[in-house]
Formats: sequence, structure tokens, C-alpha cells
Amino acid sequence: MAKRLECIIPGCDATIDGLTEEQVLAQVETHIARDHPDLELDAQATDSMRSNIQDI
Repeated sequence: MAKRLECIIPGCDATIDGLTEEQVLAQVETHIARDHPDLELDAQATDSMRSNIQDI
């Protein structure tokens, strides 16, 4: 089952899809670096994002 994460940053409408949570999180790193460079993707942020990944 595919996975989806809608960016949790207010005002950002990015949607990230992947086949696995790992694929989604890898794309999240790219998204954060490109669109939210002021944010640090630490363990707490990663856990928060992981908990928002949905099955599609």
C-alpha cells in the first residue's frame, strides 16, 4: 500500500508520496532542504512526520 505525507508546515501544500515510509521520509529530507532550509530535521521532527504518514 502506498504512503502519503502532507507537509505539516503551515502554509505549505506539498504532498509527498512513496511506496514505503522510508521512501517518503527520504523525499521529506529533500523537501525540507529545498523548501524549508531554516528547519532542522532532527529525531523529534522525523518522529512527528512519521506519525503523519497515511496509507493511500
